[in-house]
Amino acid sequence: LTNLTGLHLYYNQISDLTPLQGLTSLTELNLGNNQISDLTSLQGLTSLKNLNLSYNQISDLTLLQKFTSLEMLMLYTNCISDLGPLLNLQELFALLIDSNPLSDAAINVQIPRLEGNGVTVTFSTNSDERCAPSEDEGELAEGELLQVESSEGTG
Repeated sequence: LTNLTGLHLYYNQISDLTPLQGLTSLTELNLGNNQISDLTSLQGLTSLKNLNLSYNQISDLTLLQKFTSLEMLMLYTNCISDLGPLLNLQELFALLIDSNPLSDAAINVQIPRLEGNGVTVTFSTNSDERCAPSEDEGELAEGELLQVESSEGTG
């Protein structure tokens, strides 16, 4: 199993990637349409050339900056706002990042930089409702009351 070079596990409701840790010969991995949010268990799979993580709940791409062999990366329909970790992937030639809540910096700075490095980037700014805002972004903590004051006078 450690010599396996390709693995397709799409549509399996996978959230825990720990069983994949020892598959260091993988060059192609398809984990699309699962329940993945944490990529930590993939850290040893740096031989990957083709990686599909579409239709998951991924927001942090930091781990992927070590994947220097990546050529094609599919990340559409996730919760990604920052593409910074991908900027120095020299072998990357295709990035599919449609339907993510991309930040202004990602759209106006990072994508043009990737394109300048020869990467074909496909993207849209439509985000999936699965990307829930953090507690700091307008959600009330349990038991917290919202108090609204009006600036209009009463009399």
